[in-house]
Amino acid sequence: MASVRGGSRVLASQIFNGAVGVLVIAALVVQSVLNVRTGTVPVGTRFVRMFSFFTVQSNVLVAVAAFSLALAPARDGRLWRVLRLDALVGISVTGVVYTTVLRTQHPLHGWAMATDAVFHYAVPLAVVIGWLAFGPRPRCDARTVWWSLAWPVAWLGYTLLHGSVAGWYPYPFIDVTRHGYGIVVLNALAVTAVLAVMAAVFWLGDAYLPGGRPRRPARSLPARSLRARSLRAQPRPASPLVLGFAAAPAITAPAIADEQVQQPPDDADDDRSPEGRPEPGDVEGQG
Repeated sequence: MASVRGGSRVLASQIFNGAVGVLVIAALVVQSVLNVRTGTVPVGTRFVRMFSFFTVQSNVLVAVAAFSLALAPARDGRLWRVLRLDALVGISVTGVVYTTVLRTQHPLHGWAMATDAVFHYAVPLAVVIGWLAFGPRPRCDARTVWWSLAWPVAWLGYTLLHGSVAGWYPYPFIDVTRHGYGIVVLNALAVTAVLAVMAAVFWLGDAYLPGGRPRRPARSLPARSLRARSLRAQPRPASPLVLGFAAAPAITAPAIADEQVQQPPDDADDDRSPEGRPEPGDVEGQG
């Protein structure tokens, strides 16, 4: 029964991750077609800008991680762990930032609105659900968290460099021509902090959710401590004074009972006198 459940779980994980990967690829294809058909800049520039978006890069990482899990649900490896965490963190931050900050920036219609919904809503939600339901876990540690920050930092550096050359920035909060480098650096630090917090959340979830790292066994006490505990647990011997008071009733009570049994009745004293005791007549005779 356990093997059947395990096989069903693996199959469900493969189907789910495969569906997520297909959804991302379909949205990327549609967005690519829209780039070719619309726009005022050269097609090559359009694709460079398309793949300069943090959203698109996050979705690409999700597609790579999802297809790898569809082929091997228990996949592991140092590089793959960083890739998987980057996909989780990147797509989660994409959904949160877009929903709270960027949603009203560009009104969309038709297929553009459909791809926007896939990139910013459907894929982030599906990725988090798949991670919660199928894992795999454990696949995260402190080194993985630190290495996962390399891609966002590199993206920030590339965006600032590309923007200074081309005069184009993918997001308003990082637009140097509008805000200046001081505000943009603060915004970049804030985004990096959000990414680090999100990575820490996934790290903790990887450790404490089902399938995470095994718990450490209880630390055994030294032999000296165990011996001291056993000695403290043993009953202490009673003091001699306590023993004397406890034994006195058991010793003296039978003796008193024996003396009471051996005493002659009062009537016997009237019939015979003890040896050496004068009778009343003798006393009168002496007088």
